[in-house]
Amino acid sequence: MSDALDAIRALYDTGKYSDMKIRCEDKVFDVHRAVICMRSPVIAAAMDDDRWEEAAKGEYHMSDDELPVVEAMIHYLYLRTYDDQVTLAPKASGSNSQLRVGKAKLPPSPPTPESKPKPKPEPEFELDTWGGRGNLTWNNRVLAHTGGRVPEVTPVSLPSSLLFNAKVYIIADKYMIPALKSLACEKCSKSLEEHWNTSEFSAAAELLWENTPSSDMLLRDSVVTAAASHINVLLNRGEFVEFMSTHGDFAVEVLKRMKGRNNLVVTGNSYPDTTPWDSKFKKKARRSAYGL
Repeated sequence: MSDALDAIRALYDTGKYSDMKIRCEDKVFDVHRAVICMRSPVIAAAMDDDRWEEAAKGEYHMSDDELPVVEAMIHYLYLRTYDDQVTLAPKASGSNSQLRVGKAKLPPSPPTPESKPKPKPEPEFELDTWGGRGNLTWNNRVLAHTGGRVPEVTPVSLPSSLLFNAKVYIIADKYMIPALKSLACEKCSKSLEEHWNTSEFSAAAELLWENTPSSDMLLRDSVVTAAASHINVLLNRGEFVEFMSTHGDFAVEVLKRMKGRNNLVVTGNSYPDTTPWDSKFKKKARRSAYGL
């Protein structure tokens, strides 16, 4: 089995014995029908129809798709995986930034001047059931054990991977590659856990809601769950509020998910819906309204 995988990798790396070309933007991929067409019935149908000039030439044009996403798709068709660690290329004047595939390194944290002492972190409290200050949070106990330094957590992926995986998910659906679609969903769901509080979250959600049918809930479900779980924080993000205001179906799904929020861990400061005083006040107001 390993010999077969090594042979397929060699075909991918060298393009030897290729009998088909895929064109995207200004790049041409030398590929093999036995690999590409066997995995994508959409491409197979086009290449089997000699009435099309591209099929007669052994070429398939993907001009409507982004080059980095096409590269990821082809890489998966040969090697059953793809790299989702992407960086945004520098913006040229008058042009939009493009996603590029590559093993990007996380930018280093800016140096802290040694002359300025680090301020002592204030204790963090959590709200108790009455909206007051309760016990010290776990974060405060960690600070006590680390000498007042907040331990840095290095993210596993970049924020742009969230948007990139959503695009791979869409192209997998377009070319009917279910295994790639499942992998992209898994990768995107993991990115959601790390990068829900970024602008890429709203961009990925908008991309999904505008390019997938409402019946396709495989990845939509993860996005809705993340939005409902972190709604208290996300409502402070302008781009998220704007997205919700223009996509009522998304807002409805989030509200429906929040209706069963007992099963969710909602982040941010959340207060109880009612208190004993609030309940007593409402009862008094009702008695007054009915002359009781």
